[in-house]
Amino acid sequence: AARIVRNRDTLRMAGRSLSKARMAMAMAVVASLAVLLVVMNELRREAAIESLAPRYMAAPAAASIGAPFSLVDIAGQRVTSGDFGGRHVLLMFAPLDPSERATAALQVASAALLGLGQRAATVAPVLVAIAPEGDDDAAAQRRTATLLAPLDIAWTGLAAPREDVLKLARSYYVPVGGLHPPAARGAPPQNAPIAFILNAKGAYLGHLAVPTDPAAMTAWIGINL
Repeated sequence: AARIVRNRDTLRMAGRSLSKARMAMAMAVVASLAVLLVVMNELRREAAIESLAPRYMAAPAAASIGAPFSLVDIAGQRVTSGDFGGRHVLLMFAPLDPSERATAALQVASAALLGLGQRAATVAPVLVAIAPEGDDDAAAQRRTATLLAPLDIAWTGLAAPREDVLKLARSYYVPVGGLHPPAARGAPPQNAPIAFILNAKGAYLGHLAVPTDPAAMTAWIGINL
């Protein structure tokens, strides 16, 4: 009888050990699946970021993108395309309208630059603010200064003279108030804030309709540095 009791206890202990082993195995499988899901999501995220290129970076064939500029900043100082000390330039065009699209885009772009860490020092952020018809240069400069004041990143704000701003927008194929039809091949949405990356020599590298996800924009800037 004692032997039977011992055998029964032994079987119970073995059963408990087997249950613990099965539980540990199940937990390991669950953890492995979780890691796999994270990896798959990250791969899908990277693929989505890469897919931005044909959607947002398309440019008219055989066309030059951009031009040297000389505009006036919010402090009334003349700023040229050669004033950025050999850094890449994040050049954003945004409308000064009541929709707050410019505010949202600047917040996303500023967070994206912070996401670059130390590499952010190699990028000069520049806002080219497109004032509505009827605004004089002084009003455009004031409104641009108000947009930039609360940001964590120091931007160069350019808003004048308006005709030169519009000329620069044309050179980048930015659709502004009928400058380009919104249905034009490769054209971004009408009046959407658009960011361009220029290399240290001021040459066009690519452009992006500013997304809502700062991480996606950080990745896009990073692949162009």
